[in-house]
Parts: sequence; C-alpha cells; structure tokens
Amino acid sequence: MLILQLFVRYFESNSLQHGCFSQVMLLFWYMRVWLKQLHTGAQWYNIPEEKQTPLQRVAARTQGLVTLGNAVTLLGGGLTLLGLFWAFYIPGYAGLIAIGCGRLLDILDGYLARRTKTSSPFGEGLDAAVDKLTAVTALTLFLIHGNGQFVVIFLLLLIEEMATAVLILWSRRHGIVLHPSRLGKYTTFALWTAIMCLFLGFAAAVDTQFMSFFYILLGLFIAGVAVILRWWAFGQYLRAARKARRTKE
Repeated sequence: MLILQLFVRYFESNSLQHGCFSQVMLLFWYMRVWLKQLHTGAQWYNIPEEKQTPLQRVAARTQGLVTLGNAVTLLGGGLTLLGLFWAFYIPGYAGLIAIGCGRLLDILDGYLARRTKTSSPFGEGLDAAVDKLTAVTALTLFLIHGNGQFVVIFLLLLIEEMATAVLILWSRRHGIVLHPSRLGKYTTFALWTAIMCLFLGFAAAVDTQFMSFFYILLGLFIAGVAVILRWWAFGQYLRAARKARRTKE
C-alpha cells in the first residue's frame, strides 16, 4: 500500500509540463523517501556507523534492501515457485525437494536477520509478500489442475489469503501495522505440510496406489485443518485491526 501511495503522490505532484527526465528523478526521490521511512524502524538505525557490523553497514547504505535475510527470502521464494511448477508439470520428487528447500529457507531468513541484527520493516514486509505470492500460486495451481475434492478446500484457503492481503493493505492505509501472529505461522506450516503430502501422493502413485491414497487423504485432512486455523487467524487479525483503529481515533 505504501508503494501505491508513493505513485499517487508522484502523479499528483507531477504535471504534463514536466519533462520525462524530471518525472523519473521525482519518482526516484519519492522511492528514496519511502525506503527511508521503512529504514527508520530497522535494528541498525540507532547504532552509530563506527559500531555497526559490515552487514549492518551494507543494509544501512542500501536503505535495508541488501541484507542476508532478504537474499534468503528471495532465494526461498524462488525455489518454492520453481518447485511448484516442477511438481505439477514434471512427474517425480524433484519439485517436492525444491519446495522443501524453499520452505526451510523461509524459516531461516528471519533467524538470519535477527542473528545479524539486520531485521527491518522492509524485510518483514518482503517476507510476508513472498509468503503470500507462493501460497496464492500454490492454491491457484491446485484449483486449476486438482481434482474435484481439492476445489472447496483450496478455494476457501485462496479466499482467506486474498482477504488477509486486503486487510493488511487497509491497515497500512490507516497507519496500522499487523505483525504475523503465532497462529498465523502455525497455519502456514499446516498449509505447506498439506501441499507436500499431496505432492507425495501424486509422486507415489507411480509406485503404489495404497501409499498414494494415504498421502492424499492425509494432505486433504491437514488442508481441512488449515482452513479452520486460517480463518481463525484472519479473525484475530481483524480484531487487532479494529482495536488499533479505535485506539487511533
């Protein structure tokens, strides 16, 4: 939402009489201001430069864009997306391994950010955006290529993902920051466990029908639990946003 506000301010302050070069320079200036606003909440912000670690200096000079945590976040997201398309279109376990590695990196990025003291609002937002992108991609692919028994469960999960994204954007617009809850993290773990069980079922169908049926049934059960937990977590986010809104008023 901050990016959207950035572009709105840019176009409101611009006019057709400005040249193309002026417009580009003004846009870059707004982007720098936006990044600096996110930069002020970073772990290294109040640390003098002479006391910063090399990784903190790189993060500070790039307004929080270049950090070890952000690099791992993007690598994990890329591996997860690659694994998803691989698992759907190329039979075997390679896609499943890529998804597993991507999800492990998603767990590791936050630890590395805290360990190197380079965590920031931008890094947190990037992690959440990558999580949403991978989850929505996975759910959409299951809806497109899955069988009838997947449709209701994954449609409910996809609607919840979109509803949470809209709530977060609305909260940002009103100056409210919603941090991931513990329940939200548990539901994300349940969702990806269900997805990996389903992929195991698809891959096992080549060898044995019994194990394929077992993994698919287990995956559907965990996905059903994820639906309940996801909507419960959404209710928590909604209550937190309302409470914060009333407090600000």
